[in-house]
Parts: sequence; structure tokens; C-alpha cells
Amino acid sequence: MQSKYKVGLLRLNLLLAALLPALMAPASANLTEALLLWMAAGWLAVSAVLVEFSHRRPPLVPWQLLPSLLLTALLLTAPERFPIWLWAWAALVMLPQPAWMSVLNLLLAALSWGWLAHAMPPEQAAFSGAVLAALLLLGLSRSRDLAPLRGIARRRAHLAPGLRLWPRAQLGRDLPRERARIRRDGVHGELVLLRTGRRRFWHQAQRLCTLTRSFEHCYRLDGRTLAALLLSPDAEQAEHRRAELLAALGPIQRLRATPLSRIVSLADECRALERRRRQRARRARWIMAELQHTRLHAGLYALAALLLVSQAAWFYLVGDYDRILLPALLAPLLITAALMRLGQPETARLSAYLVLVCGYLLVAMELPAQSSLAPFWLGLPPVLTLLLLPLGPAMLLNLTLTPLWLLLGENLLDLDLALGYLSLVMVAGLAPWEILHQRSLLQATDPLDEECDAIRRSALHDRLHSECERAELLHQRLAVLVIHLPQLEMAGEQFGPGARRALLGSLCDTVARCSRDHDLLGREGDADFWLVLPDTSESGALLVRQRLEEALHRAVLLDTGPVETRLTDCHLRHGESPERFMQRLQATVQRQVNG
Repeated sequence: MQSKYKVGLLRLNLLLAALLPALMAPASANLTEALLLWMAAGWLAVSAVLVEFSHRRPPLVPWQLLPSLLLTALLLTAPERFPIWLWAWAALVMLPQPAWMSVLNLLLAALSWGWLAHAMPPEQAAFSGAVLAALLLLGLSRSRDLAPLRGIARRRAHLAPGLRLWPRAQLGRDLPRERARIRRDGVHGELVLLRTGRRRFWHQAQRLCTLTRSFEHCYRLDGRTLAALLLSPDAEQAEHRRAELLAALGPIQRLRATPLSRIVSLADECRALERRRRQRARRARWIMAELQHTRLHAGLYALAALLLVSQAAWFYLVGDYDRILLPALLAPLLITAALMRLGQPETARLSAYLVLVCGYLLVAMELPAQSSLAPFWLGLPPVLTLLLLPLGPAMLLNLTLTPLWLLLGENLLDLDLALGYLSLVMVAGLAPWEILHQRSLLQATDPLDEECDAIRRSALHDRLHSECERAELLHQRLAVLVIHLPQLEMAGEQFGPGARRALLGSLCDTVARCSRDHDLLGREGDADFWLVLPDTSESGALLVRQRLEEALHRAVLLDTGPVETRLTDCHLRHGESPERFMQRLQATVQRQVNG
């Protein structure tokens, strides 16, 4: 599973990036420079060991602060050896990070640029500063792309795949439903809050998920507080089970157990656990979140065109007429790219390649003419490529063009410079790797399907397994309504994705109206759904089936007409295992598909 979610490839990239600074360390001019390179290699190697597929993150201080400080120290102590690494700041700000870290990285990038600008001609210093500012804005826009998805998904996502640990917002939604279910089932339910230390928090969380039943969900309220919803036949057995659970968990700092029937609000229970009221106001707002991604890119392309016009005007004023033609020709191309960026997604992708070609031509023409600054401008193409293109094409293009860039300039065929260039390519590529890692994590921990309001297949199997265990423990009945949509494939092929989404939405809305709050709709296949009906008899399942059939038949869509469905009800037999029950359900699905 980890390789599927890019953890293995990310770890390999980190290890390769750690190897390159280690190879550069023996050629250092002094001990300070060598120590900084070894520290950078160590940080990358340790990061490769710590990377994991979960929402658990390393401590923000000083783990995220360390690479920024190391890059600043290297640029300040050896600016003549590492000028190419100035462009790595655009990759550092691309990483998912809090707002204060983004501000600090911008300040350190400005400090590093100012230190290197002392050795440049004024016009080169001003032009490089403007280019670096544009790249930093591009990097910030890439980092903010993930923020809306992360904010939505983490309110409903598991904190780690395969671990029944949910965020605090999910507990607030589960409490009313569980209170209603225990009143109807006549069992005892309680909310257990556990206060533990930060160092033992994740160990205790994993132990809690292991020791509780599959239908008893666990929650992370903050960095030191865990919660669990426990069910027992009566209060006496609940107390005995809670004592066994605490003995198996090990030492904790504080405990509070409250019957679900007595809970007024989650906030009151947390305040009672703390025994004092705490208020935390975190209203940090970052201005980049207000900017639209498309308009920002178009504005940056237009700014780049203005910079080229200014460069052409400067060459005219100083009498360097041979160098006017290239920026004068590239400026209209960048304006065209800005207009294309505001168009359709296809033209937006073309605009990125057009800007990349302009940057390549500009650097290729300037490298032979700028012998002293050639190592500095050599780092611009790979970072620009990573900012504009997807990770795969960007890394392939950067590695393929490495010999070309080294051959273009004078005195660039140097082993140390080649290692520095490769280090920049590998380290800058870690930022889009991390973004892909986070996107895959959010998708894997999101229980909802991408196309409709049903839950995913993996989440459906987990919930069905837990409902089977709950039915066996409480001696209840369990029914599952198998639903097949024969029109779905035809709707997508003949009428497009809009008709397909409308058909799925109509099914989910109808099921939501005709079922109870604790009934669960999951997507087993592309056109197959399971409606899990806890504590439902055969006659009750038949009534639900008839009600759904009538409601779906009355639903008429513009493209496909009345919604056609095939419904079959299945029931959990006494003593039947969850695995055997799911096999029967899958066989029923296959019979429905075959007609």
C-alpha cells in the first residue's frame, strides 16, 4: 500500500538527495562548510526514515525550520560555491507549511539574495531579485492549492489509513447518531476521554484502536487528548470493560467517562476533563489564500513580460544593441501565455510550456555571455520546470537537459558544480513529491466517493464488518439492500459525465430521503451500491426496498428518463461471519449485473 501512495518513491528521492551533499562535503574549503553539508545530508536521511503515510507530522519546530536555516547558512558562508542554490527557496515555500513558516522563508530568501547581490552588477542584481520574487509567488500558489482540499478532507478523514482514528469534528457528528441508536437498542454507551502525554500520544492512539471493537470509533481531540465511544450491554459490564481497557493501555494522565445519555455537548466534556477553561484563538490569515490560482499565474506571466521589456530598454540605454532582440521577442510570447492561462485547462497547460520555453531561451542565450554569473543562472531552469510542470515530466526534463546546461557556459564542466546542480534538482523535486504525497493521503483517508455522496468501497467493507460484529454482540438483525444502476454506463458514454453525475446524485438523494440517519450507503462497484440497514428485519428491509423502488421510479432525469434500478435484499444469518456475508453480497451483485 505504501508504494501505491508514493511513500517508497518519496523515501528513495530523499535518500538520493542526501547522498549528493555528502559527496560534496569532502571538497569543502573549511570545516564550517563541511559541517553544514553533512547536516543537510543527515536531515534528508532522517526525513527519509521518518516519512510515513499518515496525517501525523513531525514537530513544526525545529524540523521544518532546519532546512531553511541550513540553506541560509550555506549561502552566507560560501556564496561563491553555492549561488545556484538560491533558487531552492522557491521549492521550500512550495512545501505545505504554516503561514509563519512561509513568512520566515520569504525573509530568509530576501536575506540570501541580498548577500549574493553584492557581487553582481546592479542590473543583474535587480533582474535576479525580480525573477526570484516571481518564483517565490509561484511556489506559494502551489502550496496554497492544497489548503482547501486539506481543510475539507481532514474534517472527515481518518488520520491514518487502516487506523480507526477520526478527527474531533467527526465526533461531533457521531454523538447524536449514537445517542439515538443506544436508546433504540437498549444498550449502554459512554464517551471515554483520555489525557496522555505528547510523547506517548500516537502509541496510545494505536493501542486504543487495537483494544476497542471495530464498531467503536476512536477520535483525536487535540495533541494530547483521545476519545472513544464504547458500547456494552449494561453499566456494570461497561465499568468492568473500561477497567480492562485502561490496564491494557498503560499509564495515562487523566480519564473521564460519561454515559452518552448525559452528554450535553462535547465542549462541556472537554472542559470537565481539563478542569479549567482554555480558549485558543487562531485566526491567522494568509493573503495568498485570497488570490485565485489562475489569475495569479496570469499576472506573474505578465510581470515577466514587463521585466523583459525593462531589460530590453536597459540594453538600449547602455548601448548593448546585440542583446535587445531576444527579450523584445519573448515579451509578446509571455503576454500570449498570460492570456492563454485565463482560458480553458488545455490552453492553460500550453501556457506553462510556452513560459518554460521562454525561460530556457533566455538562460541559454545569457549563459555564454555571463561567465562569472553562469553558475548562478544555471539553477533557474530546473526550478522553473518544477514550478510549471507536473513532477514526472519536470524531473525527466531536468535530468535530460543537465549535460546541455553544463556545456552551454564557460568553465561549467566541473564536478562540484554538477553535483550542486543535481542536488538542486533532487532537493527542489522533494516539494512536489510532498504535495503528491499529501494529495494521495487525503484521497486514501477520505471515506466518501469521488463522484457521489456514498462512501468508498474500502470504507464500506470496514463499516459493514463493524456492523456485523455489533449485530452479533447485541443479538440484532442486519440487512443490506443491494442496488444496481444499469443506466449508469450508458449515461456516461452517450450523454457525458454530467448525466452520469446527475444519475448518481439522484440515487444518493433518494436513498437519503427514504432511509434512516444511521443507515449507510456505500459504493461497491461502478454501478453497484450497498445500503446497510442495522437492526432491520426481513419485513422492514422489504418495506425499504419497495419505498426506494417507488421513489426512484418517480425520479425522471432529462437525459436518461426514469431511473431504472435492480434491488435485492440480503440478511445476515445467525453465526455467519462478516467475510462470508460479504461474499454472498458480492455474488448477488454479480447476478444483478448479469441480469
